[in-house]
Amino acid sequence: MYVDHTPIETWEIAGHSVFVKRDDLFARPPAPPIAKLRGLRNILSSLKQEGHTLVGCFEASRSRIGHGLAAACAHIGGIRCIVAYAAIQSRSIPVSVLEAKRLGARVLPIRSNFVAICHRQATRFVESEGGWMIPFGFDCSEAVEAVASEAARVPAALVRDGTVVVPCGSGVTLAGILRGLTARPDRILGVSVGRSRDAIVRCLRRHLVTKIGGLEIREPPRLYRDSATVPCPFPCDVHYDLKAWEVLSSEIDTLRPPILFWNVGG
Repeated sequence: MYVDHTPIETWEIAGHSVFVKRDDLFARPPAPPIAKLRGLRNILSSLKQEGHTLVGCFEASRSRIGHGLAAACAHIGGIRCIVAYAAIQSRSIPVSVLEAKRLGARVLPIRSNFVAICHRQATRFVESEGGWMIPFGFDCSEAVEAVASEAARVPAALVRDGTVVVPCGSGVTLAGILRGLTARPDRILGVSVGRSRDAIVRCLRRHLVTKIGGLEIREPPRLYRDSATVPCPFPCDVHYDLKAWEVLSSEIDTLRPPILFWNVGG
């Protein structure tokens, strides 16, 4: 279900070569194509060794973590999962939650509220059942190290003195990339898809990423629920990666080559 090392493709955009790290290809069906499952696989392996048999997550709007968790639990075996989500009377159950249920997850609807509050409510329930709750945004060392290990495989020539563009949710992927790259780019552009710049910086600091020269974090260009609509030559999540691709494609004449774009898959 997993491909340990994902490819780097080359695309020509407005006369410029862009290297695209297709980390969205890490997981295959029945899992969704999202790179964050790198960290989840590591987490589940550690939990299983420690004797845990129940894991929970909260699925925010347009997330696919529930689907990914259920697929990962079915793949590793011996671990059950609870997928919590915010139930809204006027909306149908999210497709990802239905996929999680199909793969054997226990589905937990909770009253809709701010994401942080929903996550805390789900955490209390999961822990009351004796389970372990996945931190919001995969904000844990296992997830960072999983990304760092893959980033270390990127050829130095593709990043040295150039530009790296990364979509940022929690900041975990950005932290892993910065810790793993074997050569330093001139500029690292992190484009937030919803979280504040300060929150992403705090995530970087928690994972010992500080004083990175050339790092620029852009505030969210639009609300997370609003999709980007720019064209892209490869599969690109409209609520996540495509917002960073929009920045890259509109500013490409100002980006110093080589240019590397990290595609996460949402």
